[in-house]
Amino acid sequence: MTGTSWRGLRALAAPARLPWLLALLLALALLGPAQPLRVRIDLLVHDLVSTLASARLPGQATDPADGTEGPVIIAIDDASLQALGPWPWPRTLHAELIDTLRRAGVQAIGYGVMFAEPSRQPEDDLRLAAAMRAQGRVVLPVLPLRDGSGRPQGVLEPLPLLAASAAALGHAEAPIDADGRIRGLALQAGSGLQRWEALPLALQRVAATGSGGGGGSPGSRLTEPPPEPDPTLPWWRHDLRLLPDRPARLHEISAIDLLGDPARAGALLGRSVWVGVTATGIDPALPTPGRAGQVDLLSTVQWQARVQAALEQGTLVRPLGGLWLWLLTLLPLLGMLLRPLPASPALALGWLLLPCAAATLLLTTQALWLPVGTLACAGALALLLERLMALQGARRGLREERELALATLQVLGEAVISLDGQGRIVQLNARARQWLGADAAPGRALAPLLRMPALDRRILLQALDDSRHQTAPLTPDLPLRLARDPGQADRPLLASIQPLPAPRDDQLVLVLTDLSEVMSARRQIEHDRRHDRLTGLPERRLFIEQLTQQLGAGPAGPDASGSSAPAPRLALLFIDIDRFARIGDHLGHAQADEVLLRLARRLQDGCHRSELLARWGGDQFVMLLRQACDPDAALARARELLELVSPDIEVGGLALGLGASIGVACAPRDGRDADTLLMRARTAMGRAKAAGGHRVAGGGTDPAPPPDPRQLGLETRLRQAIEQDEFVLHYQLQFALDDGRPVGAEALLRWPREDGLWLPGRFIGLIDEGGMTVALGERVIAQAIAQLRRWREAGLAPVPVSVNISPRQCLDTRLPELVAERLAQEQVPAALLKIEITESAAMHDPQHLRGLLERLRAMGVQIALDDFGTGYSSLAHLRDMPVDQIKIDPGFVGSMEQHAGSRAIVEATIALAHGLKVPVVAEGVESARQLELLRELGCDQVQGFLLAHPLPPDALAAILAKRLRADAPSPHISRCSPALSPPRIT
Repeated sequence: MTGTSWRGLRALAAPARLPWLLALLLALALLGPAQPLRVRIDLLVHDLVSTLASARLPGQATDPADGTEGPVIIAIDDASLQALGPWPWPRTLHAELIDTLRRAGVQAIGYGVMFAEPSRQPEDDLRLAAAMRAQGRVVLPVLPLRDGSGRPQGVLEPLPLLAASAAALGHAEAPIDADGRIRGLALQAGSGLQRWEALPLALQRVAATGSGGGGGSPGSRLTEPPPEPDPTLPWWRHDLRLLPDRPARLHEISAIDLLGDPARAGALLGRSVWVGVTATGIDPALPTPGRAGQVDLLSTVQWQARVQAALEQGTLVRPLGGLWLWLLTLLPLLGMLLRPLPASPALALGWLLLPCAAATLLLTTQALWLPVGTLACAGALALLLERLMALQGARRGLREERELALATLQVLGEAVISLDGQGRIVQLNARARQWLGADAAPGRALAPLLRMPALDRRILLQALDDSRHQTAPLTPDLPLRLARDPGQADRPLLASIQPLPAPRDDQLVLVLTDLSEVMSARRQIEHDRRHDRLTGLPERRLFIEQLTQQLGAGPAGPDASGSSAPAPRLALLFIDIDRFARIGDHLGHAQADEVLLRLARRLQDGCHRSELLARWGGDQFVMLLRQACDPDAALARARELLELVSPDIEVGGLALGLGASIGVACAPRDGRDADTLLMRARTAMGRAKAAGGHRVAGGGTDPAPPPDPRQLGLETRLRQAIEQDEFVLHYQLQFALDDGRPVGAEALLRWPREDGLWLPGRFIGLIDEGGMTVALGERVIAQAIAQLRRWREAGLAPVPVSVNISPRQCLDTRLPELVAERLAQEQVPAALLKIEITESAAMHDPQHLRGLLERLRAMGVQIALDDFGTGYSSLAHLRDMPVDQIKIDPGFVGSMEQHAGSRAIVEATIALAHGLKVPVVAEGVESARQLELLRELGCDQVQGFLLAHPLPPDALAAILAKRLRADAPSPHISRCSPALSPPRIT
């Protein structure tokens, strides 16, 4: 065997292909030795598919209830037997019945009675033969004879006299399937050299041609060419067809009714008629598939009549087999074997449904049945094996990660102690000796060294004893307390106990982790989560909780006197600072934040003990007056707050005069729940602002004001601005902290208006609400890439440009194609483009976003994670997220000097990023002290107003031409002087 052939065989036996190889072997077995099992499976699938497709079979029409179309059954039923005598009837009675049908002008008669033996009265056979010859279109049945084991051994035919008098003979065999039910018949069958058409097909041909001869009959056109007769076969079948799931409804006339009232035969003119026994206990019932897995029992004549109705409607189904079955079963399995697709619920569902859908389509459009049971079973086996292998791989991966985590824990700053079976120390590290004291040493018992409260010591010792009887790690549920030096608080510890495997299965490893910093950070995070980072005030969720609690604090239900208890009386003030956006537009975000901070302190200093102040968001605050008060008192309190807001605030050498619009809502007058009160107060605030601002408005029960048409006009104007490319980009440089050289620039959106450049804060909300985010984002990307081309054509060496994309753009799967098309069109290297995503967007759908970012990185585009620290991201997701840079949220950078918690978050973010080998950019640097702190913490790059303001492209080009010339020295950010280099750009 050659090397290439050996490698091919090894590739086919790869783990990813093994399930499909086994599926292929199963299919071969079902198509070969295990064919009976395949047949059973295909029958089950056929019943399901035909049930779904029965209403849409080609040519099928709903038969009328009155039986004016299709074949009619003359039923020899119980009533006929009771009136005309027991079975078998004399043949003269059959002759009378045929004469009656002849006089009625029927087209043809299918006689479902077997006249195989001569009558006791020979003249009776002559009488019946004469009636059949007079009618001229009577078809008689032929049946195979079977031995006791069911094997055919001959043919049961009518008397030669009667056979010669019949227009044709047809076989009436209904083959029984593997599950004991009858679903179809062979259009041709025979014994040795003899051949017969199916009885319904022979009747149809006789009715069409008027005789048993003629090669152009419907039967000859319907059936396939018969095979050469085999004289060695006692019974053979050819051209098997299946009856549709929803058979035609047939009309039955009792034989006694027809003979007793010949006038009833007038409706039979020109129609095919079946005569047969339907009486109970005479003709064996034929089991056929019914609804919901049930069995319908039909008499032989009913079955033959249904087959003829299906022939007339063209709904008989031809099953595909032989080569077609092998190809349609094996080719999909071979395709998956050569190029397996990753296992997924969609693939499993598609593999099970698509074959059934294809079979249904063929059944409904072509009246063909494709057995798909083998393909579905083999595919299900492969998908099940793939799932089991995936689960096994996941278990193996989890086990390896657990072992890695335990090994990593050994080298961290935790106390690690090995114990023998008697609880004596075998080995301990320096941290354990530090916590347990100088007496801690190998050979000493651990219990006396534990300086713990009695309950904590008992919990730990009991956990150590329990873990000796198991192999999994054990961790007590509650933190334990270990005493420190006198005067210091107890050290909270987390204990983890790991039993060692054989041959040291009597030993344990105890790991004690100090939770002091974790619990402190947890308290700080919990506080920060429920409080505003800038002002320290409660944020909206905490405020709503407090409001809801206050509204529910009153007694519920009737009081002691039996009357309803009064609802709590309180007031809600919604405060919005008038025209605050102008401060941010003219002075920058840092100065605007300073104004908000001072304003919040004013409001907080003016709060009474019974009042709760919170920041709602942006320049909006809410205040809860928890002391019972009437609406007039609430309005008076709101006017006092206007006076608190009014005095000027000096920022940046400017005295800023502020105003506020305050809406007031009182409970229970304006509402009894938090949502209603907030809505009323906010609506009232809107009325105060619409009236000119710096005033108070009560909530009342007035409806909300109509939408401001100016907002609608602004939204329309924004849509036009996007279409006409009115938006421009300014660029803020990013600098390396070690040498001060520019290493990047962030593209910032601006909208030129009559009153100056509008920042995104004034319009981005309407952009998002109006569904224009994706369109605007595409134009921003295109504009940034075009600007990079212009800088390159001007001979500059541009730094990478960062472009922010919104969460909605993150859901757009066309983003990589858009970026690739623009880069190719402008001939810009992909490394000069950096895509920024926010942490909250990254955590919204991490699996989808990971695939999107990997496609971008494959092109060479860099990825930055923006606003890190604000989204409560999962570190597991962050570890797998393909990012090239992490940007710290400016809120943490701006509050590092005042809040130790913010500095700790910045430090932890830098350490985390460096652990992931990703550089860090600190945004919002606005003071020399912040810069020095970032340098001490090991930050890589910085960005902010202290270093450079956002600039239009031409101004930034001048800086690049000056600073990025090959012969120009790189500027440095000085460690000593507050006058930073590069200088501020104004």
